[in-house]
Amino acid sequence: MASFASPIAGTSLWQAAWQNGIVYGTSLATWQIEDEYILVVGTRDAAIADVYALFTKTVLAEPAVRTLITFGLSDRYTWLQEDYPREDGEPRRPLPFDENMHPKPPYDALHAGLAGATKREPLWTPPKAE
Repeated sequence: MASFASPIAGTSLWQAAWQNGIVYGTSLATWQIEDEYILVVGTRDAAIADVYALFTKTVLAEPAVRTLITFGLSDRYTWLQEDYPREDGEPRRPLPFDENMHPKPPYDALHAGLAGATKREPLWTPPKAE
């Protein structure tokens, strides 16, 4: 898994930033995975899965987090491909499912992170149909 230096001993840079946000009362976190900087194409899915695992582990360790939302599920429909294509011409692959809707390593990391999280009360429950 990727390791990022942190000014807070024993934590990753992301964990430190997240903890500081909670301390200062931040109520919204945004996250977007960019695969442009992962240059070795054959390792992109595994590297992105590591990011998903680190992110879910970090944010779901905080009891104040009650919702996790993804902006897209399939590489087939990622806006990054159209708006920000990779310079090397390779397709973008930042999402949990590939262009044929088959799960990739990021899906496994996301699933494991959610399955291992402490159960929380929902922020909202939709009304039942009458």
